Amino acid sequence: MTQNSENTIIFFNSVPGRIVSHLIAVLLTLSGVWLFQNRPIFYSKTISITPDPINLERYNKEQAINYSANTVEADKQIAIEQFNKNDIQAGKKAVESLLNRGAFREAKAALNIVLKAGNNEQNVDPDILFLQGRLVWEWAQSGNRNYTVDEAIYYWEKAVAKLPDSIPYQNAIGFAYYTKGDLKKAYDSWLKVLKLSGEIAPETQILRNISTEALPTPEVEQKDAI
Repeated sequence: MTQNSENTIIFFNSVPGRIVSHLIAVLLTLSGVWLFQNRPIFYSKTISITPDPINLERYNKEQAINYSANTVEADKQIAIEQFNKNDIQAGKKAVESLLNRGAFREAKAALNIVLKAGNNEQNVDPDILFLQGRLVWEWAQSGNRNYTVDEAIYYWEKAVAKLPDSIPYQNAIGFAYYTKGDLKKAYDSWLKVLKLSGEIAPETQILRNISTEALPTPEVEQKDAI
């Protein structure tokens, strides 16, 4: 397994992930543009642009990666069987194991059981939409041109719409927005992650009235970003 693959797995198993350095970069970029164009407008409580570096350690809360003892084919069959029984959680764990191993075709076959059964995405469990987005994201990062970051965002936005208070959903889509250069949306998503994880006060306001026109696209190594 490559280091990039390891980083990807750690990201999808982390709470809330390594978002602070990226969030600070977004804040500095957005604030710089706003300061250049207009006098800044802040609400009474705003997130600090330069938090104490010592406190950054608390954001690196990584969970151990759990590898299944099953074979790839066994995990695929477990996922399909559980999805056919409508046991989403059990099927989800098997799919996560497949994704952790880079078994994308097997993960796709299992997820298709649920996606096709749902007929309409409005009826699909948000965890399934999130996993489909993760599958697309990882496939795109592996160089498969049949999949794009935009498609991953499509599924993650559907998942977020159904479950907006999910830290993994907001964390993942924040990186996708950041990769696309949509800094404002990335900032909003990551700020919500910090609120949901209790790292900052819920009443903290986001920066308002910031023009993001002509902002430079962040130079992000997409595989390393997560």
